[in-house]
Amino acid sequence: MTVADGSRMGGFLARPADPGRFPGVVVAMELFGVSAHVRDVCERLAVDGHVALAPDLYHRDASMVELPHDAAGRERGFELLHRMTRDHAVDDVRAAVGHLRTRGCARVVPPGHRRAIADALGAAAVRHEIVEYPGAGHGFLCDRRDTFDAAAAGDAWRRVRELLAAELVEQGPAHSPDGGPERSR
Repeated sequence: MTVADGSRMGGFLARPADPGRFPGVVVAMELFGVSAHVRDVCERLAVDGHVALAPDLYHRDASMVELPHDAAGRERGFELLHRMTRDHAVDDVRAAVGHLRTRGCARVVPPGHRRAIADALGAAAVRHEIVEYPGAGHGFLCDRRDTFDAAAAGDAWRRVRELLAAELVEQGPAHSPDGGPERSR
């Protein structure tokens, strides 16, 4: 993908195995990069009928890096994170959304902070729900971390699936740029 600043950004794309046109979802990578966990989230969304794209937000400094889930990985992740600017992140997400649109995908969740998203959705009279899981630590969805919380993760996945099923509607066949049906990975 080409970003507004002219840089090229990779990422991980997963789509349903069946041919067709599916809704698109941008999956934010975690501090550790487009990790196995992030790729797994994309694959799970693809199984549920969505094209899921995790853009490589570190592409300017460390293309497609996958850091270990330990102190050294966190340290390197924060180092890379602090090199990113807000404008870079917004441009990268816009490029990811644009990439999904070129593949015929519809709708992605707008970026921003939780309160700003809730305020904007409320002002626009859009149905939404923000859920907090008391006692669940940061990264509770990642089953590769010691902060994994099976109950919170199960509930979160149920809510994501219900939201995407209700809000994103299949729109007919989609094809790859070469004209053939697209496949996962």
